[in-house]
Amino acid sequence: MMKMGESTYVVPAAIAADVERLFGAAETLDGGAIPRRVVPLAPGAELSLGKNRFVRPFPTFHRVPSQGYTIWERRTRLRDELRALDGAALGRMRRAGQVVDEAREVPVLSFTGDTRVEVLERTPELQQTETLIIETTFLDDRVTVEEAGHMGHIHLDEVSARPDLLPRDVVLHHFSARYGAEEVARLCGQRLPEALADRVRLLGAAPRGAPDAEGASPLRR
Repeated sequence: MMKMGESTYVVPAAIAADVERLFGAAETLDGGAIPRRVVPLAPGAELSLGKNRFVRPFPTFHRVPSQGYTIWERRTRLRDELRALDGAALGRMRRAGQVVDEAREVPVLSFTGDTRVEVLERTPELQQTETLIIETTFLDDRVTVEEAGHMGHIHLDEVSARPDLLPRDVVLHHFSARYGAEEVARLCGQRLPEALADRVRLLGAAPRGAPDAEGASPLRR
C-alpha cells in the first residue's frame, strides 16, 4: 500500500473472496493497484516460510470465521535410545549408514487472534509452543467472563484459571481501549496468580521507552 511491493496475506479460506473484494474496493477508491498475494489457508494446511519453517492455522472461536496461526520449525535431534552413547560411537554408526537422528516439528510461535478461551482447551500445540501471543481483551469486573464470551473474547480471569494450559512464555495483548497502558499493567499484576507472573508479558501496555527486546513488557508486581 506504500509502494513496498507485493505483500502476502494469509487468511482463512472461508473469507478469502471477501478479502479480495475488500482490496478491490480500496483500489477503486484509491485509483491504483495494490500488489498482493492473498493465500487462503485452512486448518491442517501449511505455508512454507523457508529455512525449515512453516505456518499452519488452527481453529479459533469468535463471532465470525476466524483462526489462529502457529509457526513451526522442522528440527532433528538424536534418537532417545542413543543419547547415552559417546561421540565416537555415534560417529561409527553414522559412517555405517545407520540413522541416529530423528525429525520433529517444534511449535515456535503461536498467535490466536480474536477468540474465546476454548482455544486453550482444544489446541494442544498452544501448551507446547515456545511463545504464545493470546488475546486478553477484558481485565476486570466492568465486563464479566460471560459477557466476554458472548462477544467472542477472552477475560483475564479465564487465563488466570488455566495456568496448566499455558506454555512457559505468554504474551497478552488486544486489551480493550477502555484500559490505559498503566491500568493494564496494574490489573494484570493484581489479578494474575503467582504461578503465571514470571511467564507473562504484556504487549502494548509498557510505559513509553520501557519495552523489552521483543516489544512486550515483563509483568511487574
